[in-house]
Amino acid sequence: MNELVSVIIPVYNVEEYLGACMKSVLGQSYENLEVILIDDGSTDYSGKLCDEYARHDKRIKVIHQKNGGLSSARNTGIKTARGEYLVFVDSDDTIKKEHIKELYNAAKGQGAKMAICAIDEIYPSGKHINYGAGFKSKLLDQRTCLKRLLKDESFNVSAYAKIYHKDLWKNVRFPERKLHEDLGTTYRLILKCSKIAYIPSPTYCYIKREGSIANKKVYDDRKLDIVELTDKMCDAIDKKYEGDLDDLTRLRRMHARFSVLRQMLTSKKPLTKSQQKIKEELADYIREHKDDVAKNPEASRRDRIALKTFLSNEKLFKLGWKIYEKRRSK
Repeated sequence: MNELVSVIIPVYNVEEYLGACMKSVLGQSYENLEVILIDDGSTDYSGKLCDEYARHDKRIKVIHQKNGGLSSARNTGIKTARGEYLVFVDSDDTIKKEHIKELYNAAKGQGAKMAICAIDEIYPSGKHINYGAGFKSKLLDQRTCLKRLLKDESFNVSAYAKIYHKDLWKNVRFPERKLHEDLGTTYRLILKCSKIAYIPSPTYCYIKREGSIANKKVYDDRKLDIVELTDKMCDAIDKKYEGDLDDLTRLRRMHARFSVLRQMLTSKKPLTKSQQKIKEELADYIREHKDDVAKNPEASRRDRIALKTFLSNEKLFKLGWKIYEKRRSK
């Protein structure tokens, strides 16, 4: 008999999207599921919708808690889960019918405690991007998996689009009250695995929305979490591999700072004095470590253009990112 899989779904003010998410989860071809809905203090109808779903499907368990953020909700789900394997789904995304079955079969078939699938990123324009295109690997060793993680090559650090054996979560939890919390967990789980199964088919549908936390157009100091958590991730990988992945970790640290700086420069709300100081510190780091891009064999053409435009003119850098994002979403 197939083992129980716990599907952990944090819920917060998503009444508009929860229906599509739940339809995709309850319609999975893999039926031995425990679906844990964590209502993280929703102020709309989301919490009541969770209870309605539970009344109609005995596989669903609902937990109502005070708002603690995404990490807190996921941690509650991990603590509650009874399944041999765990899967995370964001409540405003959907999964294809074979998602859990393919992940489970890949992990079991390859004797791995973790399996990863490609992501179908869907934009408001209707455009789809398949991050697994061109990759056919069925089994990754730890070093290769970390290398691809650092490069966002066919998958990323997100908790979703993966299945985990429950044992991997011993002594690992999401950092609470942090943005980009997945940066603080996924690499730690990979470091517990000697091998990781990979599925190139994009069975997880990540839906880009203008109003989501990740896509807000106003800079928030919590965005600095990406720098802190990225540095911790890179420090751990550098220590484990004694600098063998140094080109990638140095580049990843630069990406984190470019990401925050870009959000500062494109914010619709003027920066405060303290934020201006932080902006200058980030800019100083990029200037000081410019060779981490300019002379890095792992740097892409996009990386080099970003560095060159930033060093020449901040306004040009800002314009370049706007053009890049516009083209990407079309």
